[in-house]
Amino acid sequence: MNPLNWLRGLKFGRSEKHARRPSRRSLQQTVRLAVEQLEDRVVPTNISWNVNTDGFWDVPGNWSTNAVPGAGDDVTIGQTGPLTVTIRDDRAVHSLQTSSTDALALTAGSLAVSAASRFDGALVQSGGNLTFASGVLTLASPNSVWTGGQMYGLPNGGVADTFTNVGTLTLGGAALKTIGSGNEFTKLVNTGTVAVGGTGQLRFAYTTFDNQAGGVLDFQSDTSLGNVGGVALLNAGTVRKSAGVGTSSTSNVSFDNAPGGVIDVQTGTLQAFSAGGNSGGSASTGGTFTVAAGATLDLSVTANDVFTGVYTGSGAGTVLLSAGSLAIGAAGATFNFPAGLFQWQGGQIVDAVAGAVLTNNGTLTLSGAADKRLSAISVVNNGTIAA
Repeated sequence: MNPLNWLRGLKFGRSEKHARRPSRRSLQQTVRLAVEQLEDRVVPTNISWNVNTDGFWDVPGNWSTNAVPGAGDDVTIGQTGPLTVTIRDDRAVHSLQTSSTDALALTAGSLAVSAASRFDGALVQSGGNLTFASGVLTLASPNSVWTGGQMYGLPNGGVADTFTNVGTLTLGGAALKTIGSGNEFTKLVNTGTVAVGGTGQLRFAYTTFDNQAGGVLDFQSDTSLGNVGGVALLNAGTVRKSAGVGTSSTSNVSFDNAPGGVIDVQTGTLQAFSAGGNSGGSASTGGTFTVAAGATLDLSVTANDVFTGVYTGSGAGTVLLSAGSLAIGAAGATFNFPAGLFQWQGGQIVDAVAGAVLTNNGTLTLSGAADKRLSAISVVNNGTIAA
């Protein structure tokens, strides 16, 4: 057989039946698929501070794009510095990063951030509002200073907006400082230091201050925490009074102390736990009370507070109960204080639920002329009750 004739007899590819030209309808369908509209997306613009000197945020020439950043922009302030960028009107960005040598000053107006932002440089806020979406803002500088204004979350459907401090935020001056707002719940997670100084009050508005292990809330003057709406102070770190010979108070907020939480009074008087009202009472599950000579941890403002777990202490100062009601919860509480530390001068120890038990493994000292009442509470004494 002739090989050429054999090759001519072979058919390659599709048959003529399947090789027909596409119909006009199929071409129209193909075209429609090709031009189908894609989802609209705006890609954030990267903008950086363009001068190695102090300046105002609202000046276009200070920025790499020669335009002031807006709500859709990712902003970096990362010059070698040191320098300060000042915000004096209302500004919003997608995200903001600052370097450790560059400070951000908020004097008036507002700054809103909606995506992951970290301030390694100092935040210096003397006024205005710092607002943020939940979980996006971290304060990391050891040199941040807050003397006025407000910090709170952007609208989030009633869910608490969280921000984090891992550096040192020092409060000073006579002006009011507020965390939270009446419209949105806010949560500050602190693993750094928040130092409360000056004469102006730190006010919580629908706020949780979550002082985690390693975190310090330090009263460095005779000032107190204020309260607007339901608020809570959760302590698994240290709440301290390190300066001022007068009184500082957390009694306007619900104060829940965890087993690892330390209350350290180095000077003056710290009124801890809750006086009821908007705070709604506390529910502590243990902790350590350290009180220096001449200092007082005052539990006498307690109202609606429930104590469970183990409480220990040290120091030559005083843990004082002279009024109010200290309630023991269903799981029971154990006090293990050295001689002379816990002074019961008035008020009552009661059961929060029937059958609650207070166990004393240390020394409870009863002193003063006022009545002291055990109300529907069982006491197991393995130590000393000195009257």
